[in-house]
Amino acid sequence: MFEGTSFIHIRNYQIMNKKDKEEEIFYRVYIKDSFKKDLISRREMFGIPIAGFRSENEFNLWKEISIHYNTEVFVDVICATLRKYKLPATYHEYFENTLFFNDCKTKSSFRNTLCSLYVKNDALVDRLHIIVNPYAKTKDIIDFINDNRKKIKKIQNDLSEGFPKTLRKIENKDRDEFIYELSMKCKKDLKPKPEEENGYITIARLVYENYGDPRLSSDKVKSIIREQKKYRRK
Repeated sequence: MFEGTSFIHIRNYQIMNKKDKEEEIFYRVYIKDSFKKDLISRREMFGIPIAGFRSENEFNLWKEISIHYNTEVFVDVICATLRKYKLPATYHEYFENTLFFNDCKTKSSFRNTLCSLYVKNDALVDRLHIIVNPYAKTKDIIDFINDNRKKIKKIQNDLSEGFPKTLRKIENKDRDEFIYELSMKCKKDLKPKPEEENGYITIARLVYENYGDPRLSSDKVKSIIREQKKYRRK
């Protein structure tokens, strides 16, 4: 040691922005030998050149003829690989860029990897998931939702097609089904009383006898029947 001189090495830790933080996290995985072996294995699995594509044109040609690209198996393999290295699924853009071009940095055109949208089939129903990186802050999540409101709304509208826009609890289900079943019978089978002018009055009486509810009006019985028919048409 020279007198008066210190050889203590101090690393210059900079405050990293969001993109730099993501790249640093992925880079530490990328340099692992085991990850690079897995990368080659995945390329062989999907018919990608062992060293990756040399150009965008080469990649686009593969994409046109590939039976693997963006399939459920393709996505599942990527997610499983990321899980193996304790990376959240939001890092799939980094992985894809590395898989295709051997470049571990995200292109500027790629979407924000702190949060991303993913539609997945759960129990035979397609659902929209917002995947959140554990390093994301509350502000990152709010910013992502605000920046993607139109896209989220469009996906929601597409997924909800065929579903009722609002869902109201059906009260008195058993009673209303009973009314509907009576409405499907002919008047003779209802055994109306002489003073009952129409079938709706007869049904109201039968409902009162079976359920003890306050006597329903003819108009109320008609309304319930219309509603039950509407439910069955959906």
